[in-house]
Amino acid sequence: MGENTKNSEYKKEDKVKRDVESPKETTIFRPNVSYLNLRSAPSKAARVLLIIGQFSNVIVDKKVNNDWTKVTVEQDEETHEGFVMGTYLEVK
Repeated sequence: MGENTKNSEYKKEDKVKRDVESPKETTIFRPNVSYLNLRSAPSKAARVLLIIGQFSNVIVDKKVNNDWTKVTVEQDEETHEGFVMGTYLEVK
C-alpha cells in the first residue's frame, strides 16, 4: 500500500512540473468601455490605481468572485496589478 501512495504522489508532482514548464497560452483582454478603473482591492470603495484606456491590453490573473477579476496591465511602459469588474472586459 505504501508503494501505491508513493507512485500517486510522484504522478501528481510530475503533472505539476509539466504544467509549469508548459504554460498555457495567455489570452489578452481589453475594456469594453471607454475607460476602466484598476483598483487596489476588489471593491468599488478601493483606491483607483490607474485608469485603463479602451485599447489597453489586460491579462487576467484570476477571477476573485462573480464581479471582480485580478489583472495585470501594461500601460505607459509600466506593469500594474490590481482589480477590475470582469464584466467590463472582452477578448481582444
